[in-house]
Amino acid sequence: MRAQKAPHITSLFRTTMVEAPFSSVIEYVTDFFNERPQLRVKALASTNVTVETQRALVDDKTDAVRGHDALTISWQPRWSAFPSFRGLATVRPQSPGSILALEGSYEPPGGLAGQIFDRLIGGRLANSTMDHLLDRLRRYINDRHVAFQQACPTNEQLNESERSHRTEHS
Repeated sequence: MRAQKAPHITSLFRTTMVEAPFSSVIEYVTDFFNERPQLRVKALASTNVTVETQRALVDDKTDAVRGHDALTISWQPRWSAFPSFRGLATVRPQSPGSILALEGSYEPPGGLAGQIFDRLIGGRLANSTMDHLLDRLRRYINDRHVAFQQACPTNEQLNESERSHRTEHS
């Protein structure tokens, strides 16, 4: 009886800087994926692949300093030449915003030929796919943060409103 070989797993770790505060980022990432249960991700150059996404909030066990949420993310592609992915989105404060990190792994499809392809080209394509996804997340988070800021009055606006209110009732 032959021993089965362990599958070849490729790991990824990518980060991006976002403008939103630490306390809001995972919520925004969750919203991004909730709005896109079928997500189109960049595969090759201008080619996109539709993937079925799953996500779940979990405790961020990667941060020993503070307790907060992380988001597990996984996807199953419709195209068999594109790998399934499992990952974890985490966030750390970094003035003036936050750092969003995406760490994950995939098993290259296609057996030995897929492993060779992954080592020669596929790993770079996977990093490019993650960078593209993080860029979309960054833009979404920053847009949401700006919209939130515009909807909330500033201290200066609150003070002016209070002054106006006092003048009207004097």
